[in-house]
Amino acid sequence: MKRNLLKALGNVGWRIVGNYCLWMKRCAMHPEKKPLEYKYKKLRNLVSKVAPALDMDIRVSGLENVPNETCAFFSNHMAAVDPLPIIMNLERPLSFLAKSELEHTPVASTGIKDIEGLFLKRDDLKQSLRTMMQIEEELRENKKNWLIFPEGTRNKDDRATLLEFHHGTFRPAVKSGVPIVPIAIFGTQRVFAKHSKLKKYPVHLYFLKPIYQSEYKDLSTQDVALLVQSRIQEALTFKARKDDRNALVKMLGNNFKENL
Repeated sequence: MKRNLLKALGNVGWRIVGNYCLWMKRCAMHPEKKPLEYKYKKLRNLVSKVAPALDMDIRVSGLENVPNETCAFFSNHMAAVDPLPIIMNLERPLSFLAKSELEHTPVASTGIKDIEGLFLKRDDLKQSLRTMMQIEEELRENKKNWLIFPEGTRNKDDRATLLEFHHGTFRPAVKSGVPIVPIAIFGTQRVFAKHSKLKKYPVHLYFLKPIYQSEYKDLSTQDVALLVQSRIQEALTFKARKDDRNALVKMLGNNFKENL
């Protein structure tokens, strides 16, 4: 088990276990008993303790771009901890779509269920369609905000271009007409990296300008996926990597190496 995971478990493991026993498991089993606002606030408070314990130094920009209405957030995906900085920095409750494999991971599964998230079985077309229709309905009725990782899996290579965005994941947002907010995240891939010289891991989080229905109403979901992908790729290429290099130079000085 990696050093910073052991450190995190030592620092906040008791918090995770305590929250799991006191409310997380109960809320996951009986989601109707507590409003999403209550559960999200509780989880967000826990996340605010866990992320620093993982030595994440989160640098966020663009929160002013988030519209004051129901939104669909789409982010690139670099590591399992990607939802943490997003949840930490978004006060408004949101749910997110996770791959079905996480449904069998005790704490992660419970946390996702607590904020009324859904699990997608990518090899089950009927289940996938039902899930997407439920998200569309909730967006249309302004029930909740949704966070989706359209790459469908983690892209751990920080030098590589983004994986193809699955256009079907954009259908609920397009059909419901809500603003689409692209999110670019960079640096989370280092959190569980081996042999790192970093004491803190810079994590860069960018909330990009929203794409409103007036901009995408005549586009196909394929075109919307490409549009969002291009904007996130641009932010990663021209903003995130530059900001990250500056952060590493400041942290490491003469010991800086670009492959950290």
